[in-house]
Amino acid sequence: MRIFVQSSAFLPTPATGAGAVEYLAHKLAGGLAKRGHDVHLFALERSTAPAGVELHTTPNTGPIHRREHDLAWRMKSLPPPDVLFDHSLLAIAQAGSGEEFADTVPTVTMIHGMAPLPDHAKNLVFTSRHHGRLHKVANPVPLHIGIDVDAVPEPNEDRENQLVWLGRIIPYKRLEVAMDIAARASLPLVYAGPAPQPAYHASCRRVNPQALYLGEIDHARALRLLTRSKALLFTSSDAEPAGLVMLEAAAAGCPVFAFDHGANPEFIQPGETGWMFDDVRLIASAIGRVADGFDRHAMRRQVKMRFGIDRMVKQAEAFLERSVRGERW
Repeated sequence: MRIFVQSSAFLPTPATGAGAVEYLAHKLAGGLAKRGHDVHLFALERSTAPAGVELHTTPNTGPIHRREHDLAWRMKSLPPPDVLFDHSLLAIAQAGSGEEFADTVPTVTMIHGMAPLPDHAKNLVFTSRHHGRLHKVANPVPLHIGIDVDAVPEPNEDRENQLVWLGRIIPYKRLEVAMDIAARASLPLVYAGPAPQPAYHASCRRVNPQALYLGEIDHARALRLLTRSKALLFTSSDAEPAGLVMLEAAAAGCPVFAFDHGANPEFIQPGETGWMFDDVRLIASAIGRVADGFDRHAMRRQVKMRFGIDRMVKQAEAFLERSVRGERW
């Protein structure tokens, strides 16, 4: 198939730090090319293309709607694809000519965020079943997010006695809850990520002033941090659609301690890659006792089997083929 993969117009693909959409678009484009398809990736300048993928970029300047419009026009200027795989956070819906393009080309739209779903979007797939339900879709079709396990460092048995938290420091990620858990468990907390809301970040720091903030770190450093830590605290509210960092942590041999809500049960295998609890006190009381009891290499094997990028690519390929055949869901 001739496949156009439209990434987001927010960050280069893949992004150097936080940027799950761009990471997934990059990995899926590369995986589809490996399976023999003619793949074209549309993304911002400073993006890179996987082997076998042709890259088309637009300048990373001006308002977001202008960048989205330019990407749509670049697609229209080329011979049409067999299918469009849209990861643009539905940017194409607001790109004028892009909407017409999407109406005439078979399309699979992967939803990554919580932007409203436009009426014209076709063949929606979500990062989890829970994600679809957040959008009020009665029977959501999941394309569960995956990771390239081979790109994650091997588990390290020599670990520091510390907990780790990674993500954007915004209210629904609930850093303050991680701060509280670490304090209750009497364990050091190391955390990293962009902090776009300084007042919120400051309020979190007051909960646990001893926690160590590393700032916004690149992906490679984040992975190394996971290999060296006792456990990952994943404290997002049930508004979190999925959680790539949960899979990366388990692949690095770092068990995930999270709340039993939202999409977490779709990604955590209790006792195998982590544990889920109903409240802060249960997590704090359990984490010190059980975090060291995991078979870290078995965790990695579980992630590769259930959530490896090859599995995701094959499932995406099947959805794209269904769209080309004219199916709608």
